[in-house]
Amino acid sequence: MTPFFCRIGGGEGARCAERVFIKNGSENTKDGNVEKKKGKEKRKVRRRKTIVFVSGNRGAEDAFDLSRKATGVKWEWCFVATGKRLVKAQRTSRPLAPRAIPSAGKESDLHFEVPFDTFRQRGGRLAEPMEKAIAGFRDVYRLVSPALLLLPEIGREYLAAALAASTENIPIVLRHPLAVPTNETPRSIYDALSKMSHYHLLPNAGAAERLRDLPKKRTAFVGAWELDPLTELKYLTRNQLEKRLGKSLGKRPLFIDVMGSGRRFEEMLRLVFAVLEEYTDSFLFLVKPVFNDRTAAGIKLMESFSLLHPQRSALVPFWDQELVYSAMKHSEAWIGNHRRGFFVTPYFHLPAVFLGKDDSYSDWESAASVLLVEPEKKEFSAAMKKILATRFRNSCKKVKSPYGNGQAVKKTVTALSRWIKE
Repeated sequence: MTPFFCRIGGGEGARCAERVFIKNGSENTKDGNVEKKKGKEKRKVRRRKTIVFVSGNRGAEDAFDLSRKATGVKWEWCFVATGKRLVKAQRTSRPLAPRAIPSAGKESDLHFEVPFDTFRQRGGRLAEPMEKAIAGFRDVYRLVSPALLLLPEIGREYLAAALAASTENIPIVLRHPLAVPTNETPRSIYDALSKMSHYHLLPNAGAAERLRDLPKKRTAFVGAWELDPLTELKYLTRNQLEKRLGKSLGKRPLFIDVMGSGRRFEEMLRLVFAVLEEYTDSFLFLVKPVFNDRTAAGIKLMESFSLLHPQRSALVPFWDQELVYSAMKHSEAWIGNHRRGFFVTPYFHLPAVFLGKDDSYSDWESAASVLLVEPEKKEFSAAMKKILATRFRNSCKKVKSPYGNGQAVKKTVTALSRWIKE
């Protein structure tokens, strides 16, 4: 395996890496590089066909499980969750154990939980939970001797998993996010994981451009995993959807997907309702977010609009995936500020107006069917006229999604199989 060599940027990633590697007998050079000491003996282990998959997202694990069974790949998967429930239960009772804790799972798979307590932890106080998490991941690796570590996301727990893997000489595979984080801490962690990883799974062409200096044999375009569940979803027909809602969808249903919290959420909703007042022949699907203190006012505004226009609007709960995506599939256009406007609407060949043309979305790759506009009435009104025009709608039918066609898991398994053989 290629010796571990990582140039870690500033911020949290660098601080954690320095402390961990110095403690484990590594040295931190003057220019910020972290490198294994020369002459240090590597522990000889027999690698099994095991892939350690770190995630708290059971949906992603299920996707890989289904893909493995469908393709007949003879791999053993080791799922490692960060044990958030366990952490909450132990916070007030006893100190966290640094070791990995086995949890219930299928007979064919290994399941572990690694305690990782970052609640209200900031700055230097993150070092202790990071060290405990690294110790837990190291225990997992020594138990299963995996062929590789697969990181499906970025975050502190994934940084801990990668740091532990590097000390055990385990190859790291990173699934890159759909867009580069803009906040300082997530960006520093992303930079660190990118440079620590030996193989890269790319969701779009933009990610490939960011890694253009890497050899092609170390990267693979697989698309967005988030699209895979849409290929298996049982969509409601138009008649079934109307029967479930108890309303007729009319000639031109529109999908309103505005998310957020606080005053900004309310202002965005008021803008959308003001512009759509002139589209009286359109039925509006209003995606209802999870209720909490910060979304309460916005939800109340949505409910008030629905009461005023009972025959041309319906609230669609955010968590009802069957209803949400069935409504989206039967809509004429999508309007909102949720990130699925970038990668889901091209999959449905749906014209979209994304409200939020600012720095936080500058790294998102958008298809030609997605119009990014400022949340301002004049620009939004012009965009609405454009996406509902016949010519633009016809052009959207030929749009190719930059995030793939919903076969990302299958492509991932194929790419990993090829890379392991090499």
